[in-house]
Amino acid sequence: MRILILSNLHPPHVVDPSNLRVEAVGKALQDRGHQTRVITSALGMGKEYDDRKVYRTFKLNGVYDVPLTTDIDELEEIEQHNNNALAKIIEDFKPELIYIWSLHGLGKSLMLYAAESGIPYTFDIADPWIRKELVSDPWLVHWNSSDVSIGAKLFRFGASLAGSGKKAPKTVTRGKKPVEGLFDEDGNGTNNQAFPFPRLYFCTPTLQRLAMEQDFAVGHAETISPAVSAERFNAEPKAADQTASRFLMVGELNPNCGADDLLNEFHMLCSQGVNASLSIYGQGDSDYVARLRNQIISKEIKAEIKKFNNPNTELPKIYREHDVFVYPSDNAEGWVPGPLQAMASGLPVIINRAFELQDFYVHRQNCLFFDRGDPGLLGGRMLEMIQDGESRHALACNGQSDVLRTYDEATMLDQLETFLEQTVAYWPDHLKAVEV
Repeated sequence: MRILILSNLHPPHVVDPSNLRVEAVGKALQDRGHQTRVITSALGMGKEYDDRKVYRTFKLNGVYDVPLTTDIDELEEIEQHNNNALAKIIEDFKPELIYIWSLHGLGKSLMLYAAESGIPYTFDIADPWIRKELVSDPWLVHWNSSDVSIGAKLFRFGASLAGSGKKAPKTVTRGKKPVEGLFDEDGNGTNNQAFPFPRLYFCTPTLQRLAMEQDFAVGHAETISPAVSAERFNAEPKAADQTASRFLMVGELNPNCGADDLLNEFHMLCSQGVNASLSIYGQGDSDYVARLRNQIISKEIKAEIKKFNNPNTELPKIYREHDVFVYPSDNAEGWVPGPLQAMASGLPVIINRAFELQDFYVHRQNCLFFDRGDPGLLGGRMLEMIQDGESRHALACNGQSDVLRTYDEATMLDQLETFLEQTVAYWPDHLKAVEV
C-alpha cells in the first residue's frame, strides 16, 4: 500500500520525544512491505527540501517560535502554499491512503483538502490539536465566523462571488457556502460535528473522551497505544547499593511543562546539603527557556538545559547516563513518551499525579506521584530516591516490566497495520457511517 504521511514535524527536527514516533512508524510500515512518503514542515531546514522520502515544505503558524499571523493576505499565502504542496505530492506519489498525524501549527484546511481528494484518509491523534485548534484556526475563523470586522466580511463576500479560495479550502465543504452555526459570535465552535472524521484512532482514551465532551464526532474512533522500543531503550536498572544523584527531565519546554517548579524544588533540595545534579532536555518556547536559564544562573542551581542534535541516537544514552527521571507537567491528556522510555531504560520515575488518569501509572508500584500544588513533596520524592536504594531499585524494575509488557512494539504494529488496511478496504462504509 502507498501511504502518504502528513505531519507538522519529522525527525531529525523535533521538539521532544513524542515527535520521533512518526518516523519510527513509517519505517516499520516500510519493513512490512508498504511504500511511504512524508510531507512535513520546513522547520529547522531554512528552506524547502525534498529527498524523495521526506518533503519538508509546509509553513507553520503560531508554534515553535513561529509568530502567529491572522492577516488575511499572509494567511492566504500560507494556506495556498501548504495546499499546493499537498496537491503536488498527491499527484506525484498517488497514495492509496493519506495518514494525517499532528496538525499542531498547520492550517486545518489541509484535512479538508484530504477529505475532498477522494482518497481514504485517517488520523493519528496523540495531542489535543483537534479540540484546541480546530475552532480557533485563523483561516476557518476568517471565512466562517461572524466575529470578524466589517471589512473582512466585505472581503469574504466579494471573494466568494469571485470564486476565490478554490485551491485552499475555506469552509468545511470547499466551494460551498459556510456551514451554518460552525462558529458563534465569539468565534467558538458550536457545530464541531461538521468536521469530517470518518476514520481515526486516539493514542490515549483521555484524548478521545475530552474530544467527545466537546461534541466532536469521534465516538467511533479506536484507541491504539503507541509502543516503546525495548530494543532501543532496554537497560539494566541500577543496583540498590549504587548511588543515585543524577536527575533527568525530557520534554517540550513551555510555560505548562512544570520545569520552573522542578528547578525550584531541586534548588531547595540542594540547599539542604544534598549533592545532586539535574539535566533538562528539550526545546520549544524560547522565551520560557530563557527564563529557565536565568533562573538557573540567578539562583546558582546545579542544573543544565540541553537540546538534542540527533534524538534517535542520543536519547537511549541520555537515559542511561542518569539515575532518576522526573516529569512535572500536569497535562496528562496526550501521549507522553518520556516517562515510559525512562522506565524501559531502567530508571525510576517521579511523575505528576495527574497521570493517574492514564490507568497505567500506579503510585509506589511503577512510579512515585507528587502533586504540583504541594510545595516540598516533589523534593521529598527526589530525596527518597537518593536515600532509599531498595525502594528505588524495586520501582525501576517494576516500571520496566510494566512498560515492556504493556507497550509492546509487535502488538502495536499489528493493530496499526490492520487499522490502516481496513481503512482502505472499507472506505465507502466508513464514509457512510459518519454521513449527517
